[in-house]
Amino acid sequence: PMTAADLEGEFGTKKSVFGPLCRLLEREGGDAALLLHAVETEGIQGFGATYTAKLRELAELGGFLPDGRALDREQLLQEGLGAAAPDVRAGRIRTEDLAAVLRRLIADLDRN
Repeated sequence: PMTAADLEGEFGTKKSVFGPLCRLLEREGGDAALLLHAVETEGIQGFGATYTAKLRELAELGGFLPDGRALDREQLLQEGLGAAAPDVRAGRIRTEDLAAVLRRLIADLDRN
């Protein structure tokens, strides 16, 4: 999985985006494809197209994306569900909250 240390070289000096980017990375369980999707759909203030391209390049060159490319819709949903399953089982995520997130994710994927 991708870590904050992996992001630090490229984004560490940009404190206004590094903190929010690391929080998204943590939320997505270190999954670079999910992080890219979150950045592209939710956005981070001050994190425009240039930073997004740098993040994608970092993920691809670092081998954090399968086959060097972003996941397709079905893979993204499977990865997201797989990553959330332990937290749902442990009671850290309520199933209704997960359902709400999935509805938003599917709506975002359908728009793109």
